[in-house]
Order: sequence, then C-alpha cells, then structure tokens
Amino acid sequence: MKDIKPILALVLGIAAVWYIISILVVSESDAPLDQSSQQVQTVMQDYSTNDWRVGFKYPDTYTLTETDLSTPQRNRISLALIEKGYVPPEMGEGPTAITVDIFRNVQNERYTAEEWIKGNSASNYKLGPGELTARTVNNHQAYEYRWSGLYEGKSVVVATDDFVYMFSVTFNSPDDITMSDFESVLSTARFGTL
Repeated sequence: MKDIKPILALVLGIAAVWYIISILVVSESDAPLDQSSQQVQTVMQDYSTNDWRVGFKYPDTYTLTETDLSTPQRNRISLALIEKGYVPPEMGEGPTAITVDIFRNVQNERYTAEEWIKGNSASNYKLGPGELTARTVNNHQAYEYRWSGLYEGKSVVVATDDFVYMFSVTFNSPDDITMSDFESVLSTARFGTL
C-alpha cells in the first residue's frame, strides 16, 4: 500500500490541475466581449471635386491623400486610400491600397477605356493575363482587368470625353477587406459636374 501513495498523489495532483485549467478556460469563454472586439459599423466619407469631375464614398477606416502627377504633356492626379494607422516598416514596401488615378483625356485623342488600357503603360494591363471584362460604373461603360506587381492588382477604367478614371486595388489575397471596400468605392462613384 505504501508504493501506491505516491502514484495516487500524482494522479490526484494531475486531476486537480486539469480541473482548475478547465474552469479557467470556461470562465474566459463566457466572459463578455470588450468594446474593441465587437463589430463596428463603418461610416462612409465623401470625396468629390468639380475640377476632375468625380466623386465617391469610402470607408472612414482609410486616409485619403491626393498627389498631383501632372506633366507638361498631360494633367494627372492620383488619389490613394490607405488604411488609417498604417505605419510603413523601416526599409519596407508600401501598403496595399485603393487608388483612383485621373488622366486628362485630351481633345485630339479622346481615348475609349479599352484604347487607353491597352495603349497606356500606366494601366499596368501588360502586367496581367491580358483579359478585359466589360462592366458598368454608374451607367458608364468600363473595363476590369487583373495584373501583378509587388502585390496582386485589379483595375477598373472608365473614360469620359474629358477624363480617364482608373480605379485600382492592390491586395495579398482576394479575401482582403480592401477588395470589398474597393467595390464599395466603385458602387458610389459618380462622374460629371458634381
């Protein structure tokens, strides 16, 4: 009987530890979620400019920056939506983003969306499989295509008499939140005098 006491003590000790751990795990799973982990409804911000005749809404989880990339040959502006709080890594690459690049569609050229995509290197079209999909954006004919660079990319191009609008998103996975946010931006896009 003397030899069984240490084994019995060890079994009881293991059982006690298992019981305490199971109580802790159950009490943690029953604890209410704190505010930060609950679903938060996204507020949409509005961007519009009569200079470039475009407007759209975007989630307030992004910061919008505007950069003038004009050259003497062509006016161009780039709007970038980057997730708020993004801190670039030292010596690292930039973030995935949603961008809207706007090019003046000069009078003597008047590109269609398809002509501009296939004929302008800024489209990144040649970095992809070369497949265009027709779609509409706010009743305007548009073309969608994929491309690859530092990240995977998807662009949708709309051409009007005065401007070519290239809406793009870069992503790591098709399930990234930026993909659904990109579609939200497209679904709210408007063109013309605002």
